[in-house]
Order: sequence, then structure tokens, then C-alpha cells
Amino acid sequence: PRMVPVSPLGLSDIVQVALGASTACALSARGEVQCWGRGEDYELGDGGDVSRSSPGVVPGLDRVVELVAQRSTFCARRHDGGVWCWG
Repeated sequence: PRMVPVSPLGLSDIVQVALGASTACALSARGEVQCWGRGEDYELGDGGDVSRSSPGVVPGLDRVVELVAQRSTFCARRHDGGVWCWG
């Protein structure tokens, strides 16, 4: 637990955060998504099933404008209206 607010894991330029059951993803102003936390159900978006304590970029996903989460599933809406989901 933290006694005072801190910037999570050195992230900056973040415009949105989506929180799943045990995973978090952040959307940067550049349209890049980074995820960290539990990965056993592929929530991190990198194709692996290993948990990670530091943010990692979701590969192949760019120009994202919106990010949502529900339990262990994350979805991103790209600038062109396409929707990509994982987890």
C-alpha cells in the first residue's frame, strides 16, 4: 500500500487507464497501450501467459483512442473505428 499518491511505474503522457480484475492498461497520448499485472489469461496483450510488474507495450496495436476493461478482457478502439480485444 502507498501512503500518498505516486505515478505508477514511471508512466507519463497517459490519457486513459483501464483496470481489470488484476491487470491494468494505460493509453498514452501517442495511441500506444501498455499493460502490467496478472497475465495468466493473456490480459497483457502480448500473447504470453506470465504476469509482469512493469508496463509492457501491447504489440501490433497503435493509434488507439479509447481503452476499456471488464474483468480479464481489454478492448481498444483505434482511430479508424476498428476494435481489438484480448484476454
